[in-house]
Amino acid sequence: MASDFELTSSFIPALYKPAALLPIARHKQSLLYLVETYPVTIVVGQTGSGKTTQLPQYLEQAGWCADGKAIAVTQPRRVAATTVATRVAEELRCKVGEDVGYSIRFEDLTSAATKIKFLTDGMLLREALVDPLLSRYSVIMVDEAHERSLSTDILLGILKKIMKRRPELRIVVSSATLQAEDFLRFFTGDDIHDNTGSGQIGGSVGRIISLEGRMYPVDILFLESPAEEYVERAVKTVFDIHLQEGDGDILVFLTGREEIDTTVQLISERAADLHPKAQGLLPLPLYSGLTTDQQMYVFEPAPENTRKVIVSTNIAEASVTIDGIVYVVDCGFAKLRAYNPNTGIETLTAVPISKAAAVQRAGRAGRTKPGKCFRLCTQQTYETLPEATVPEIQRSNLAPVIMQLKALGIDNIVRFDFFDAASCGACMRMAELAVDPMMAKVLLSAQSFNCLNEVLSIAAMVSLQGSVWVQHEGDKKSAESNRRKFAVEEGDHLTYLNVYQAFVTVGKKDPKWCRDNLLNYRSLQRAPRATWETSLSTSADVSRPGGYFAHAAKMQPDGTFKTVSGGITLHAHPSSLMFSLLYSQIQFDSITTLNEAAPKSGAAIVQKAWTERLNDQPELESDADEQLLMYIPFTGQVKVHSLLIYTAPTASAPKALKLFKNRDDLDFATASELAPIQTIEVPQPVPGADVFELPLNRAHWNATTSITLFFEDNWSDGEEDVTKVGYVGFKGQFMALNREPVNFLYEAAANPGDHVAIQGVSGVGGRIMPGQ
Repeated sequence: MASDFELTSSFIPALYKPAALLPIARHKQSLLYLVETYPVTIVVGQTGSGKTTQLPQYLEQAGWCADGKAIAVTQPRRVAATTVATRVAEELRCKVGEDVGYSIRFEDLTSAATKIKFLTDGMLLREALVDPLLSRYSVIMVDEAHERSLSTDILLGILKKIMKRRPELRIVVSSATLQAEDFLRFFTGDDIHDNTGSGQIGGSVGRIISLEGRMYPVDILFLESPAEEYVERAVKTVFDIHLQEGDGDILVFLTGREEIDTTVQLISERAADLHPKAQGLLPLPLYSGLTTDQQMYVFEPAPENTRKVIVSTNIAEASVTIDGIVYVVDCGFAKLRAYNPNTGIETLTAVPISKAAAVQRAGRAGRTKPGKCFRLCTQQTYETLPEATVPEIQRSNLAPVIMQLKALGIDNIVRFDFFDAASCGACMRMAELAVDPMMAKVLLSAQSFNCLNEVLSIAAMVSLQGSVWVQHEGDKKSAESNRRKFAVEEGDHLTYLNVYQAFVTVGKKDPKWCRDNLLNYRSLQRAPRATWETSLSTSADVSRPGGYFAHAAKMQPDGTFKTVSGGITLHAHPSSLMFSLLYSQIQFDSITTLNEAAPKSGAAIVQKAWTERLNDQPELESDADEQLLMYIPFTGQVKVHSLLIYTAPTASAPKALKLFKNRDDLDFATASELAPIQTIEVPQPVPGADVFELPLNRAHWNATTSITLFFEDNWSDGEEDVTKVGYVGFKGQFMALNREPVNFLYEAAANPGDHVAIQGVSGVGGRIMPGQ
């Protein structure tokens, strides 16, 4: 490993578990003085310094919860709000929901007696709709403000307005980076000066205090040469650490769920080959799509003689603190959303992280002892990274934000005091529904069509943001089978309605039913509450047009969809239950481009809604000697995992085929003589079983840019001269340098409703080309 990495050193604050030994402890009196004296206090301290768990307790002990008041502590993520509330409740020896509680979307574990309330930024904004001055709170602490989430920036602007009406309100902004002066200047203007010797910067309105604590060295190591595939390199680095370094758990930063699940599986498989007496490895995933119980596993101590390997998105960068981490493996990338107002498409792309984020990640190592951070990039690459991440408000669709501000009574959006300037427009009524604007429009229209209850249920399910289903590791087929139990051909929204109604009828009282159907019981428990919350503001003031009129698209001959507005080419995502069906027209819920290859690979998320299904399935047909030749190019390098063949249960179904890789020059004569990469026998179809998925030898199908299929024979035993194929598909992954592999399912077919004759042995093979 020494040959792969270069060594530099950096010092990152770390801390002991006992509260008295945390870096914040020595600043307790200074913090209380600043909060008492100044309206705004900016607290700068590395993640793990104790500011999140200890400062609210200091304030409660100092009397800031007297006269029925409470302290609000906002978090950018739900998992942070729940885990920190649990930790503080343990320290105060109370149950969550009593003196300490939390409030996240559709889940409120607080009471009238709650003194310290942890909640997401968005939930505090929702409270401001009912109580614009947030009069219940004496202190509002905006934690992890350096993450600059959309809700955080809006909340800071709202708090600045509230300060003018409530001079007794105290605002604490905590940050783990050096943006402190920017935060203070936002609240105080230019009234900033350095109080030399006190460790404080500020003026008459606010002050900055830095929490300097005990320092543990964190060695920063870089690659000597770039890694072509960081997932594989991350796995290799984990085993290098395990075999060559001392004790301590490992935290691996990757970009998304698929990368994480793949990495966890690879580590598990390779750990099985370790010597039986060697220390074991326990890989654990951590991302927002997991259930709360699954997320909690990462905080549990590892079994004896076992090292934990936590594979996480940037959720572990700052929002949660995991004890025992000594080694960090940083891929150097994160998925960020960016909205293009010209196309209306929000992209979710893996991009290089900023230097500030890299420092945050390194800071997870060495909290209790010296640690190491392995950055999977060269030092030269690191030097080119931006200093900070572009704030979310500058790369987001602002329609929901604008509506929320309108609902709060802020009429002049352009003059609203954003932390960073953003452009604006408005729609007050839909803001109160707390859902996407298009779904809000559907809700307002539903009552006139006598389907309000059904649409409320659908909106509640959509609001669960993809956490309806539970997929057990390595059991994708079972998950898909369970989804199909509830599927209807009208689309994903009505499938959600089926799930909701079944849950309310059966599953709400029977968690086992949810487990048997691979449904997320905890998430579905929130759906009825979501329905109730959403319906509170729904009235008879409706309008006729449907909410998704701007998301209409027509099917193209190659199986793609083209939007009516803008002419953007889309592909259905495999996660859509309607993925394998053909429709002439659709209305879709959302579009998200997953990476640069996605529009060509079928990786754009398109939730199919109410549509008209095509009656005729396309078919490919040979016209001589039972032979059929297909050439299928891809738009980049792919790994092909399996071949899918859709056939009718007749004698003309194919019996065998040859597969050739990266050959665009084949005709029937050369295909007959040339040795293929792989030969496949196709099972004889029977009624009701006309779809076959045939595995390919993955070792042979890396770096594939095209595939040629040569069907040599059919099941007619010479009696039928025509070979017919419904259509052919491939499953695999698109590969891109320093990017997450993207799963795809490609289907090559004729024009909808047509039959295509492929020339026989005397001619050149037909070419069925995918859409560009």
